[in-house]
Amino acid sequence: MTASESLQHRWMKGHNTVTRQDTQTAIRRLNLGNIKQFQKSEKIKQVALMAIAVQSDPNDMVELKEIFQALDKDGNGCISFDEL
Repeated sequence: MTASESLQHRWMKGHNTVTRQDTQTAIRRLNLGNIKQFQKSEKIKQVALMAIAVQSDPNDMVELKEIFQALDKDGNGCISFDEL
């Protein structure tokens, strides 16, 4: 059975009560927490995390861009403490 087939299985369909919006909300909360934690981290850790981010999948970057834009309420390209 492939992964796609398993997602169509009656057991998976019967137990999937989480909506896409619930998932997106949870991801945004997680990423917001990560951004706050990143801001407080040591410089060497920030550099390491940036190196990882550079190697990230482009699809992940699209999602992060959307999250950033949602946090950047005034649209100036920076996220202030007030916007968090």
